[in-house]
Amino acid sequence: MLAVFDVEGVLLDAEYLPVLASVMGPEKEKEIWDITKAGIRGEINWEQGLVKRVHALRGIRYEKAKELAENLPIMPGAKELCAALKKAGWKMIAVSGGFTIITDRLKADLGIDKIF
Repeated sequence: MLAVFDVEGVLLDAEYLPVLASVMGPEKEKEIWDITKAGIRGEINWEQGLVKRVHALRGIRYEKAKELAENLPIMPGAKELCAALKKAGWKMIAVSGGFTIITDRLKADLGIDKIF
């Protein structure tokens, strides 16, 4: 059996880029959320929106980005669900349009077999 999960908002109880933007202040966080929501609604091309968000976040130090990524909260119940699936012999994969800085830890923390 195979379980497929999204990452942000499913396995992680957060959206990384708005969290990252919060260190630059509430206006920047709102800007990033506005672009993110427009992409989700299909109002802008997702890739173009991603480029806009990344450019808007220039100047954040890698160490701070890594610290925030490592401390994004795991969704309540995700550890227990993944442990139960593993025990039952399931394979688990996660898919994300996000960055490896947030997905790499899920292999260890949740026992995810592969992340795309």
